[in-house]
Amino acid sequence: MINHPHGIIDEPPSPMVNDFIEIKEKLARAGYHILDKEYLSQPLPFKTKIQTFTRPNQYKLFDAFFFWKD
Repeated sequence: MINHPHGIIDEPPSPMVNDFIEIKEKLARAGYHILDKEYLSQPLPFKTKIQTFTRPNQYKLFDAFFFWKD
C-alpha cells in the first residue's frame, strides 16, 4: 500500500528495467503516463477536504490522485 508520494518507485530494480520500459511505452501509447514523485509531492492547487493518510492541512497532488476508501 502506498500512502505517501515518496513510496512510489521511480526506478525499477535492475532485473526489471526492460520490462519497466516496455510497460511505460505501452501505457504512453494508450494515453497514460507514469507520474513521478516530484510532481505528486506538490501541494494541491485548490482547497478541499480529502480523507488521506497525510496531514490534512498539507494536501498533495498525491492525495487527489490516489484517494480511495475501503
